[in-house]
Amino acid sequence: MKTICIAIIFMLTVVPLYAEQNSSPKLVKQGLEQLKAAKYQAAIKTFEASVKADPACAEAYEGMGNAYLGMGDNGISTNLEMIEKGVSNLRHALTINPNLASAHYKLGVGYLALYDKEKAQIEYKFLKGMDKKLADDLAARINKYKAPEKYRLTGSSGVTGGNRVASRGASVTPPVAATAKKERFTGTVELFITSWCPGCKKAIAYLQEKGIPYVAYDVEADAQAKKRFDELGGRGYPLILVGSNKFYGSDPKTIDYYVGR
Repeated sequence: MKTICIAIIFMLTVVPLYAEQNSSPKLVKQGLEQLKAAKYQAAIKTFEASVKADPACAEAYEGMGNAYLGMGDNGISTNLEMIEKGVSNLRHALTINPNLASAHYKLGVGYLALYDKEKAQIEYKFLKGMDKKLADDLAARINKYKAPEKYRLTGSSGVTGGNRVASRGASVTPPVAATAKKERFTGTVELFITSWCPGCKKAIAYLQEKGIPYVAYDVEADAQAKKRFDELGGRGYPLILVGSNKFYGSDPKTIDYYVGR
């Protein structure tokens, strides 16, 4: 009897406490704190747990969408796959609760990152009657938006003379910190970029500053470059090839490591 009583007390105290700690509202709050701290991967896991606890929690889907957008465009590199996941989650949030002004705003921002100005304008129309401040902010972003220029070879240090380097099948090597010197790379660095990617511009600027030979291909304007980008398993921009090494982003330490500086 005593054992049964202890079990009942446990059920009445500990189990409700556990359930409260893992309730969707508490998980959403935790996820928002992680999102604010730019801990995007942790936030995604928390929001996923929130959705599992309550599949109809629009705020959890919104938070997950914002976390994916943060991972997709961080000022250093751009990952379209992450941005697309962000947009998908934001749209799902709005199917549950169409009145989330912040979700409409971030969805508009996401559409611009995906090059879809028309859909961003649709989100602006929703926002006009919901939140003037967010609507004005999105309108400003839309007004600043510029369609990409169409050209084949985006840039070159002049060393290659603009000729496409024909090497294929670079091995997948993750970015690493510059903890050791490598043998200096004497070839031409290749970049696969888009005109709207901020990290692409930073990478090119750094290569130019350091006098490192490079050639850059715009995958949206050059079908051959896009084909090669896909063959390399490209998922984000800029995709950089240094000999047989492949990595993403514009971190100077990573670039220096691979070129042996």
